[in-house]
Amino acid sequence: ASYVITLFGSVKMLQTPYTLYNSIGQVVFKGIINQLPFSLNVVSLKSGTYWLQLDQSKPLKFLKQ
Repeated sequence: ASYVITLFGSVKMLQTPYTLYNSIGQVVFKGIINQLPFSLNVVSLKSGTYWLQLDQSKPLKFLKQ
């Protein structure tokens, strides 16, 4: 199983803040995209549903098994 989320994008994504939330809305990770492709290691997360939000965009849902 893969425990890394990788985002590919344009240079416009650099310096974009991101926030990772758990299923009850608690902030799990927070940071700034500082390189592309951008990888976020989620191995330490418990199984469940998470939401990754880039800046003010619509959050992306993913499931960690």
